[in-house]
Amino acid sequence: MTGAVNTVRVGPLSKDDAGEVLTVQRAAYVTEAQRYAAPGIPPLRETLEQVRADIVRPGVIALGAWLGPRLVGSVRGRIGGPATAAPAAGGSRYSARGTSAQGSPGAGSTGAGSPGAGSPGAGSLGAGALEVARFAVAPDVQGRGVGRALLAALHAAAPPSVRTMWLVTGARSDDNRRLYAAAGYVVVGSVVDDAGVELVRMERPAGTPDMAVVRGARGAPIGPAATPE
Repeated sequence: MTGAVNTVRVGPLSKDDAGEVLTVQRAAYVTEAQRYAAPGIPPLRETLEQVRADIVRPGVIALGAWLGPRLVGSVRGRIGGPATAAPAAGGSRYSARGTSAQGSPGAGSTGAGSPGAGSPGAGSLGAGALEVARFAVAPDVQGRGVGRALLAALHAAAPPSVRTMWLVTGARSDDNRRLYAAAGYVVVGSVVDDAGVELVRMERPAGTPDMAVVRGARGAPIGPAATPE
């Protein structure tokens, strides 16, 4: 029983998981909102209905991470569309890893709304781009490799047409930036969003090797992360 609870499983999300996804997302993004004094960031405004719709939306790869029966993290990969990081009004892009959110305002996860012009590296990569969005890990399991396992699974699930993965994260979210840099992402530009938060855009060529080590409390390995089916 203990072994099952201590093993992280990464797999596809369904619309039935939306409630748990929203709970973890809100817990993860609160710290980022506090860090930037921006309580109205899009991940905290997203509704249950919007989460359900996004999980099943064509072109979205929605993955969750479970410890036993508990959902402890999630990420959404959005294929195609404009590869821009600067958001339109009310459409900031964000990702969080729990208390020390993985992908602060913007990082790895994106808020609802389409991107605006003038973002770093703005341009359309179409089906050749995958945006890492709404990346969140529950605060109490951060630092144990759950986020790294989710990223690795998302990278592996990307179709062959994807040549570039990209995300935006808070410029002052150092832990998030280190996580993404370790996964092969490099900073290619910066922008200030409509809430006054400075973001950096990071990109990663498809095919970059991943190292996903899932660790338990005190750094002990807690088990392998399964790839999505």
